[in-house]
Amino acid sequence: TLTPSTIATLTTLSELTPPTTAPSTLLQDLPNFSLLFGFDHRLKTLEANFSEFMQANQFAGAVSSIPGIVQRYVD
Repeated sequence: TLTPSTIATLTTLSELTPPTTAPSTLLQDLPNFSLLFGFDHRLKTLEANFSEFMQANQFAGAVSSIPGIVQRYVD
């Protein structure tokens, strides 16, 4: 059983202890938006694919111009 003096001590201690608050989350602690959605990886992949496309496109352009060049020398 609790005696009146024990109750008084418990009440006094709880009144003296300030309530603890959870630390606020700083914006810098949140995950980086681009990292979260993998934008950096997607951008690098897109750049690599675009570079390959441009090289293939230049090759296709060069190949398609060969008949015209050959025709000039044949005529």
